[in-house]
Amino acid sequence: MENYIPTLNYKHGDRCVPIPYSERELQSVVAKPFVKVSDKQSDLEGVCFDKTGRTMYFVNCPENHVCSLNMETKQIKVLCEVNKYAPGTWIASVKVHKDGRLFVPYFTLDHKDGGIFFINPDRSGFTQVEAAKGLVADDISFDSKGGMYITDMSGLPTELTGTVAYIPADGNKCHTVIRNLAAPNGIALSSDEKVLWVTDTLTGNIIRNELTENGEILPFCQTVVYCVKGHCGPDSIELDEDGNVYNAIYPQGRVIVYNQNGYPIGQILMPGRDEGQLLSTTHATLRPNTREVYICTNGTTGTWILRAGGFAKADANAFFMK
Repeated sequence: MENYIPTLNYKHGDRCVPIPYSERELQSVVAKPFVKVSDKQSDLEGVCFDKTGRTMYFVNCPENHVCSLNMETKQIKVLCEVNKYAPGTWIASVKVHKDGRLFVPYFTLDHKDGGIFFINPDRSGFTQVEAAKGLVADDISFDSKGGMYITDMSGLPTELTGTVAYIPADGNKCHTVIRNLAAPNGIALSSDEKVLWVTDTLTGNIIRNELTENGEILPFCQTVVYCVKGHCGPDSIELDEDGNVYNAIYPQGRVIVYNQNGYPIGQILMPGRDEGQLLSTTHATLRPNTREVYICTNGTTGTWILRAGGFAKADANAFFMK
């Protein structure tokens, strides 16, 4: 025993993206493949659906493509090549307005400029949102009036210049709702429009903001309810009908689900994550009228959309489709 030296040894997954001990007892499921988008690795974002749930939309960020996916045939079409309209930019997401238009945020690769445009599902009507010019626009959440909250994905942990902005339905002006963030990313408004959720990627913070009837932050009602551990941080978010928050963690190969008060209650893991596969999870959303969660991710086996079951059905008012 004189020569015995206490030695640390790796456990399974430790050398890649180990789940923090505080989250290892969360209810967990492993997602299954739905469709392979490409043999190459490519960040997808903004996965969402039309009212019927028959058509999925998403963006291929590096290719700057807005795409549609027929849920029955799994056929993918490119609806728009953004390089034709905004060269040198990174397309960030896509969201469906209640009138069916597709709103697409984008920004320059140096995170110093950007904006939002919209098109119709038939590829017509390309229009820039004038009030959004100059925003490092990453993601959008619509309210029932047709206005939109936008994450302005600028800033660093040492330089808190990121914001959340709001543009009303008429699109004539833009004002700041939240300041002093480090690359705000995901954003989701509750169906009663009383809570606005924001993920701040480079600090790891999940921020729950209670709102006034006018859409402003209530005094002393802004809370960091959770902080994601590890590299890099929380990406896009969506809500189900019970108010649970589905948050893709990039690049950790998982989706954490928080309840309506911000407590983690479950997680969806990507297959092969412990071996370093499919780690680049960026967005998870629910298909209308179902509990099916669709997740875009990529890794060493290519670029995929996976699916699993969530706690509750999709929020019927998530995109204010009524």
